[in-house]
Amino acid sequence: MKKILCIIALQLLLCGCENTEKTFTSENVESATVTTTEISPEETEVFVDEDTSIIYETLDAFKSSDFYNTMKSEGYPPYLLEFDEERYDLGKIISNTSSYDYILYDNEAEVNIVYSIMYDTYIEEMSDLQAAFPYSDNILTTAECGGEIYDVYLITSPYNVDSEKNSTFTDYDLAFLPDFRYEAYLTINGITTTDEILSYFDDFVLVPDESQAAQ
Repeated sequence: MKKILCIIALQLLLCGCENTEKTFTSENVESATVTTTEISPEETEVFVDEDTSIIYETLDAFKSSDFYNTMKSEGYPPYLLEFDEERYDLGKIISNTSSYDYILYDNEAEVNIVYSIMYDTYIEEMSDLQAAFPYSDNILTTAECGGEIYDVYLITSPYNVDSEKNSTFTDYDLAFLPDFRYEAYLTINGITTTDEILSYFDDFVLVPDESQAAQ
Protein backbone atom coordinates (compact mmCIF):
# COMPACT_ATOMS: atom_id res chain seq x y z
CA MET A 1 0.00 0.00 0.00
CA LYS A 2 2.83 2.39 0.89
CA LYS A 3 4.42 1.88 -2.52
CA ILE A 4 1.31 2.64 -4.55
CA LEU A 5 0.68 5.76 -2.48
CA CYS A 6 4.21 6.93 -3.33
CA ILE A 7 3.53 6.27 -7.00
CA ILE A 8 0.27 8.21 -6.86
CA ALA A 9 2.11 11.08 -5.16
CA LEU A 10 4.64 11.08 -7.98
CA GLN A 11 1.81 11.05 -10.50
CA LEU A 12 0.12 14.04 -8.89
CA LEU A 13 3.41 15.95 -8.91
CA LEU A 14 3.93 15.09 -12.57
CA CYS A 15 0.37 16.06 -13.48
CA GLY A 16 0.52 19.80 -12.89
CA CYS A 17 3.67 20.77 -14.75
CA GLU A 18 3.26 22.23 -18.28
CA ASN A 19 4.79 24.68 -20.74
CA THR A 20 8.15 25.08 -19.02
CA GLU A 21 11.54 23.53 -19.61
CA LYS A 22 11.55 20.02 -18.25
CA THR A 23 14.37 18.73 -16.07
CA PHE A 24 14.28 15.99 -13.48
CA THR A 25 15.49 17.53 -10.22
CA SER A 26 15.54 16.88 -6.49
CA GLU A 27 16.30 18.79 -3.30
CA ASN A 28 18.98 17.71 -0.81
CA VAL A 29 19.34 14.25 -2.34
CA GLU A 30 22.67 12.62 -3.19
CA SER A 31 22.94 12.19 -6.95
CA ALA A 32 24.83 9.32 -8.51
CA THR A 33 26.24 11.65 -11.21
CA VAL A 34 26.34 15.37 -11.88
CA THR A 35 24.79 15.00 -15.33
CA THR A 36 21.37 16.61 -15.89
CA THR A 37 19.09 15.03 -18.50
CA GLU A 38 16.70 17.39 -20.27
CA ILE A 39 14.12 15.33 -22.10
CA SER A 40 11.07 17.43 -22.91
CA PRO A 41 9.76 21.00 -22.92
CA GLU A 42 7.98 20.37 -19.63
CA GLU A 43 9.45 20.72 -16.16
CA THR A 44 8.96 17.92 -13.67
CA GLU A 45 10.19 17.85 -10.11
CA VAL A 46 10.38 14.43 -8.48
CA PHE A 47 10.56 14.70 -4.71
CA VAL A 48 12.02 11.76 -2.81
CA ASP A 49 12.89 10.83 0.75
CA GLU A 50 16.37 12.28 1.22
CA ASP A 51 17.15 9.78 3.98
CA THR A 52 16.63 6.61 1.94
CA SER A 53 16.57 7.54 -1.75
CA ILE A 54 19.35 7.92 -4.29
CA ILE A 55 18.88 9.43 -7.73
CA TYR A 56 20.85 8.07 -10.69
CA GLU A 57 21.08 10.34 -13.71
CA THR A 58 22.06 7.51 -16.07
CA LEU A 59 21.43 3.79 -16.43
CA ASP A 60 25.17 3.10 -16.15
CA ALA A 61 25.27 4.92 -12.81
CA PHE A 62 22.39 2.79 -11.54
CA LYS A 63 24.02 -0.45 -12.72
CA SER A 64 27.27 0.39 -10.93
CA SER A 65 25.57 1.37 -7.66
CA ASP A 66 25.68 -0.40 -4.31
CA PHE A 67 21.89 -0.75 -4.46
CA TYR A 68 22.08 -2.64 -7.77
CA ASN A 69 24.83 -4.99 -6.62
CA THR A 70 23.17 -5.58 -3.26
CA MET A 71 20.08 -6.83 -5.10
CA LYS A 72 22.26 -9.30 -6.97
CA SER A 73 24.11 -10.45 -3.88
CA GLU A 74 20.78 -11.08 -2.13
CA GLY A 75 19.63 -13.27 -5.02
CA TYR A 76 17.28 -10.77 -6.68
CA PRO A 77 18.35 -10.02 -10.28
CA PRO A 78 17.60 -6.36 -11.04
CA TYR A 79 15.17 -5.85 -13.89
CA LEU A 80 16.32 -3.60 -16.71
CA LEU A 81 13.71 -1.83 -18.82
CA GLU A 82 13.70 -2.20 -22.61
CA PHE A 83 11.68 0.30 -24.66
CA ASP A 84 11.63 2.31 -27.87
CA GLU A 85 14.27 4.96 -27.19
CA GLU A 86 13.01 7.19 -30.00
CA ARG A 87 9.58 7.45 -28.43
CA TYR A 88 10.52 7.31 -24.74
CA ASP A 89 13.24 9.18 -22.86
CA LEU A 90 14.68 7.94 -19.58
CA GLY A 91 15.08 10.88 -17.23
CA LYS A 92 16.27 9.31 -13.99
CA ILE A 93 16.22 6.18 -11.88
CA ILE A 94 15.45 6.44 -8.17
CA SER A 95 16.22 3.71 -5.66
CA ASN A 96 14.64 3.54 -2.24
CA THR A 97 15.29 0.66 0.20
CA SER A 98 13.84 -2.33 -1.74
CA SER A 99 12.31 -0.57 -4.74
CA TYR A 100 13.39 1.49 -7.71
CA ASP A 101 11.59 3.74 -10.17
CA TYR A 102 12.30 4.42 -13.83
CA ILE A 103 11.17 7.98 -14.59
CA LEU A 104 10.37 8.35 -18.30
CA TYR A 105 8.73 10.70 -20.76
CA ASP A 106 6.57 9.74 -23.76
CA ASN A 107 7.56 12.10 -26.56
CA GLU A 108 4.62 11.04 -28.73
CA ALA A 109 1.79 11.43 -26.21
CA GLU A 110 3.69 14.04 -24.15
CA VAL A 111 2.99 12.34 -20.83
CA ASN A 112 5.13 11.32 -17.90
CA ILE A 113 5.63 7.71 -16.86
CA VAL A 114 6.79 6.04 -13.65
CA TYR A 115 7.70 2.36 -13.92
CA SER A 116 8.29 1.03 -10.40
CA ILE A 117 9.72 -2.30 -9.32
CA MET A 118 9.74 -3.78 -5.81
CA TYR A 119 11.72 -6.82 -4.74
CA ASP A 120 11.81 -9.03 -1.65
CA THR A 121 8.11 -8.26 -1.26
CA TYR A 122 5.51 -10.20 0.72
CA ILE A 123 3.28 -10.20 -2.39
CA GLU A 124 3.74 -13.69 -3.85
CA GLU A 125 0.52 -14.27 -5.81
CA MET A 126 -2.00 -12.09 -7.61
CA SER A 127 -4.51 -12.81 -4.87
CA ASP A 128 -2.13 -11.09 -2.42
CA LEU A 129 -2.03 -8.04 -4.67
CA GLN A 130 -5.81 -7.98 -4.92
CA ALA A 131 -6.06 -8.19 -1.15
CA ALA A 132 -3.70 -5.22 -0.81
CA PHE A 133 -5.91 -3.09 -3.09
CA PRO A 134 -9.46 -4.41 -2.57
CA TYR A 135 -11.34 -1.59 -4.31
CA SER A 136 -14.50 -2.68 -6.08
CA ASP A 137 -13.65 -0.88 -9.34
CA ASN A 138 -10.25 -2.53 -9.77
CA ILE A 139 -9.98 -4.94 -12.70
CA LEU A 140 -8.09 -8.22 -12.94
CA THR A 141 -7.34 -9.16 -16.55
CA THR A 142 -4.56 -10.48 -18.78
CA ALA A 143 -2.22 -8.71 -21.19
CA GLU A 144 0.77 -9.55 -23.36
CA CYS A 145 4.26 -8.16 -22.85
CA GLY A 146 7.39 -9.35 -24.63
CA GLY A 147 5.56 -12.36 -26.02
CA GLU A 148 4.39 -13.49 -22.57
CA ILE A 149 0.88 -13.36 -21.16
CA TYR A 150 0.59 -11.92 -17.64
CA ASP A 151 -2.19 -11.45 -15.14
CA VAL A 152 -2.42 -7.70 -14.62
CA TYR A 153 -4.34 -5.71 -12.05
CA LEU A 154 -5.74 -2.32 -13.06
CA ILE A 155 -5.91 -0.17 -9.96
CA THR A 156 -8.35 2.72 -10.02
CA SER A 157 -7.84 6.19 -8.57
CA PRO A 158 -11.09 8.17 -8.75
CA TYR A 159 -10.87 11.98 -8.66
CA ASN A 160 -13.71 14.37 -7.93
CA VAL A 161 -14.01 16.93 -10.73
CA ASP A 162 -17.16 18.80 -9.72
CA SER A 163 -18.52 18.11 -6.25
CA GLU A 164 -21.81 19.93 -6.97
CA LYS A 165 -22.51 17.79 -10.04
CA ASN A 166 -20.97 14.69 -8.43
CA SER A 167 -18.68 14.44 -11.47
CA THR A 168 -15.58 12.24 -11.32
CA PHE A 169 -12.96 10.69 -13.57
CA THR A 170 -10.77 7.69 -12.88
CA ASP A 171 -7.06 7.16 -13.42
CA TYR A 172 -5.78 3.63 -13.97
CA ASP A 173 -2.45 2.25 -12.80
CA LEU A 174 -1.28 -1.20 -13.87
CA ALA A 175 0.27 -3.69 -11.45
CA PHE A 176 1.64 -7.18 -12.10
CA LEU A 177 4.09 -9.72 -10.71
CA PRO A 178 7.06 -10.22 -13.06
CA ASP A 179 8.53 -12.96 -10.85
CA PHE A 180 8.29 -14.51 -7.40
CA ARG A 181 8.45 -11.78 -4.73
CA TYR A 182 8.65 -8.98 -7.28
CA GLU A 183 6.00 -6.36 -7.93
CA ALA A 184 5.86 -3.89 -10.82
CA TYR A 185 3.67 -0.81 -11.22
CA LEU A 186 3.10 1.25 -14.38
CA THR A 187 1.80 4.74 -13.68
CA ILE A 188 1.14 7.20 -16.50
CA ASN A 189 -0.12 10.73 -16.14
CA GLY A 190 -3.74 11.15 -17.26
CA ILE A 191 -4.63 7.57 -18.19
CA THR A 192 -8.42 7.38 -17.81
CA THR A 193 -9.36 4.21 -19.73
CA THR A 194 -8.36 0.58 -19.43
CA ASP A 195 -7.48 0.43 -23.13
CA GLU A 196 -4.97 3.25 -22.69
CA ILE A 197 -3.07 1.69 -19.82
CA LEU A 198 -3.07 -1.74 -21.45
CA SER A 199 -1.72 -0.30 -24.71
CA TYR A 200 1.41 0.85 -22.85
CA PHE A 201 2.07 -2.48 -21.15
CA ASP A 202 3.78 -4.14 -24.12
CA ASP A 203 5.92 -1.04 -24.76
CA PHE A 204 8.10 -1.77 -21.73
CA VAL A 205 9.80 -5.15 -21.37
CA LEU A 206 11.50 -6.13 -18.12
CA VAL A 207 14.73 -8.10 -18.62
CA PRO A 208 16.48 -9.57 -15.55
CA ASP A 209 20.22 -8.93 -15.22
CA GLU A 210 21.44 -12.34 -14.06
CA SER A 211 25.16 -11.55 -14.21
CA GLN A 212 27.19 -11.92 -11.02
CA ALA A 213 27.38 -9.07 -8.52
CA ALA A 214 30.57 -7.03 -8.54
CA GLN A 215 33.02 -8.11 -5.88
